[in-house]
Amino acid sequence: MDKKLFADLKQSLKEATATRRGELLPGRVTEINAPDAKTIRTKVGLSQTEFARLIGVKVATLRNWEQRRRFADHR
Repeated sequence: MDKKLFADLKQSLKEATATRRGELLPGRVTEINAPDAKTIRTKVGLSQTEFARLIGVKVATLRNWEQRRRFADHR
């Protein structure tokens, strides 16, 4: 491996470790706001089964989203 590439990789790992420990702020933060599945479903007037089928997910998945047990953005 190229020496400069190795040095860059090593520095990146040090920064990642420091960020994980809270010693360094992350270079960027991405925040994804998941839509409220229940609100959308009720606005279109569909049952959980109908809405789940329409968007291609299992009813159990939709229920988890609606009850905020799971998020569509996979945290």
